[in-house]
Amino acid sequence: MISDGRSEGAPDGGSAGVRGGVPGGVPGGGSDGGSDGTSYAGGAARPWLAADARGWRAAGPRAAWVRPTLPAVVLLVAVFAAVLMSPDPTCTPQAPCGEEWVDKTGTMLFLPHLVCLFFLPELAVLTAPLLLLYLARPGQWEGGAGEKVAAAVVVAALCWGWLVVAQRLRARSRQRALIAEAAGGVTASAPMPDGIEPGQRGLFRRVAGLLMCAVGAALIVTVVVQDRSDDRTARVAVARDVPVVAYNPDDYLLTVRMPDGSRHRFDVDGDYRDVGTVTVLLHGDWVRLAGEPYPDDLSHFLRQAGGMALVGLGIASALSGQLARRRVVALRRGPVPVLRARARTRADGFTEIYGADGLGLEAVLHYEPFPHARSGVHDVILYGALSEDGALVLTSAESGPAAKPSVEVSLSPIRGGPAVDHGDAGSTAGRREAGHRQAAEIDVQRALGTVVAAAGPVRWHAGPVARCVGAVMLVTGAGAVTSAAVGDWPWSRVLWFSFVALTWFYGGWCLMTWQITADSVGLRVRGLPSSRARHIPWDAVGHARYGRGGALTITCVEADPEGSGAPGGFDEGSGAPGGWDEGSGAPGGPGRHRGLGGSEEISLGVVGWPFAERLLKRPGRAAVAAAEITAMIRQPGLRPGPPEHLP
Repeated sequence: MISDGRSEGAPDGGSAGVRGGVPGGVPGGGSDGGSDGTSYAGGAARPWLAADARGWRAAGPRAAWVRPTLPAVVLLVAVFAAVLMSPDPTCTPQAPCGEEWVDKTGTMLFLPHLVCLFFLPELAVLTAPLLLLYLARPGQWEGGAGEKVAAAVVVAALCWGWLVVAQRLRARSRQRALIAEAAGGVTASAPMPDGIEPGQRGLFRRVAGLLMCAVGAALIVTVVVQDRSDDRTARVAVARDVPVVAYNPDDYLLTVRMPDGSRHRFDVDGDYRDVGTVTVLLHGDWVRLAGEPYPDDLSHFLRQAGGMALVGLGIASALSGQLARRRVVALRRGPVPVLRARARTRADGFTEIYGADGLGLEAVLHYEPFPHARSGVHDVILYGALSEDGALVLTSAESGPAAKPSVEVSLSPIRGGPAVDHGDAGSTAGRREAGHRQAAEIDVQRALGTVVAAAGPVRWHAGPVARCVGAVMLVTGAGAVTSAAVGDWPWSRVLWFSFVALTWFYGGWCLMTWQITADSVGLRVRGLPSSRARHIPWDAVGHARYGRGGALTITCVEADPEGSGAPGGFDEGSGAPGGWDEGSGAPGGPGRHRGLGGSEEISLGVVGWPFAERLLKRPGRAAVAAAEITAMIRQPGLRPGPPEHLP
């Protein structure tokens, strides 16, 4: 039995594996048992029989009530209903309405809790009791019958969600126990692909989470500093009773007549329906309601609520990234269960796992691998205590005397069933996504039969219809921003409206300016947010995908042109393979996202309308670009040749 992945010899009397790709070894194995342990584990590992594999999948959370979608929807609707039905507070100088940090923190905690329900059940187990304690505070049930009913539904949805995440965690534990039982005690430390650092898993989420926490904390600090400044000014201000001129309960606007006869309008939080006079505090140009010492304008609310929401989401993101890193590091540090199975790498990049004797049956699980492997069916060795949302390492060996074993690690979390089964997204969304992928594969097959190698570069770019639509979006976006700037609006509303208009402006610019050029060396991608073209060598191109939402994405991996295992990359504008972003070690370019071991996605944004294209039965230029680029990836002979030199 293997306990730590080390062995002096193979069970059949052969020698143990050797590092560096010598037969019997595994690329990327280390001195901690990566390569030697793999050679021995491959011979000693038990087969994962189809019956055991089906039992593993059945142990997962399959019941409809265990899916987090239903409790999340009920909770979201109930929270909105409770907020809308809650009565406005009564604010007086004797009992002023303060910031109520505890109340607003509890309200903002619902947002990260909803995220954790889907992606981080380990944290949702803790956030649900915290929210129940928040709802149990005195004063939370003093509204009318409607608010009490909504609050009761919130409590029921929280309890339901807690049971869902608890059941999901128990299902994962059962699956890990079944894997250990099927492995029969055979364990080993998992190897890693060349150039992979296990600690990179979840790095983007950890960094993004810390940044969100920092930005949220900075916003909260600005609110606290402003409140303390208002407190100091209020101590020296003069209190005056002024008459109420008008109160708009829909917009929460209170208009009063000041002592000099002018009118002043306040954004208020309390109820002033039956109030004839209010007390204001005056100090020069500074004026505030005595019953509401802190401002309740849009900027103040967005900073306070947005800051607390960002901190909550940042903590969830950082913990999710740390958990993903921990899962991959645990595979390398081992020992972990080892099993023999069969795998099928699909054309869309997903790997499906079957039982060792059940290739003709439905896939047990699927994931997106790194590095992206070629399509095909092969025998594999699985490393890891497999459970849904977990991680695994897979090793396989190509047939032939000169073949070397290959290693891949799961880039996306493990999901039960075949790749068309998207779990919580629902069967309808899964069928739509599967139909979109099938249509894309048909376009690829058509391109494989029609595309011929060009003598020079091939270029794909926006068509006249997309450019016209983009131009209209640019004009309307610019007009909206101009109207907001010259209109009689508060600056906070101008900023918010400008943000929405600029987002619309950004979409129009993406439609107009995207461009991809293929030559004999690789792809040159041009799009927002960078205006410079980025060159990607063919060895670094994983696949091109035109998504169901209209986004065009190029998936890349670090190139290894010499087969040495050293990671390569692509240059910023030179047109030749090189380091990351001029050697800085940081990726750049339009919509770039760095993943595990150098995997990244370059998104050119939404550049088409797949729904309209299906209705018209005419593929858009982005769909054609994705299909032809994919054909060039699969068949290098279709790639453009070098341009002919002029005499």
